Amino acid sequence: MGASAHANEELARHGTRLKAVLDLLDMGLGGSEFLVGGAFTAADVVMASILHMAHTLKLLDRHPRLVEYVKRHVQRPAVRRAVSG
Repeated sequence: MGASAHANEELARHGTRLKAVLDLLDMGLGGSEFLVGGAFTAADVVMASILHMAHTLKLLDRHPRLVEYVKRHVQRPAVRRAVSG
């Protein structure tokens, strides 16, 4: 197998894994504003950061609920202060 074929195979495998993880997060979030319980926690800080990058890379197109989650959390005053310097 050539390098290109191997790279394509790896990309497909990781794409499948990413889809499974995003589906699980989407389902876990449900109609909730937060990932864990009814309040903003460290889980939201970490996941919103990771999902923000995924959204920037156009990887959340099939997950509008996750896009809304990211948009909500990047507008939080504490997050805006943290990323502004």
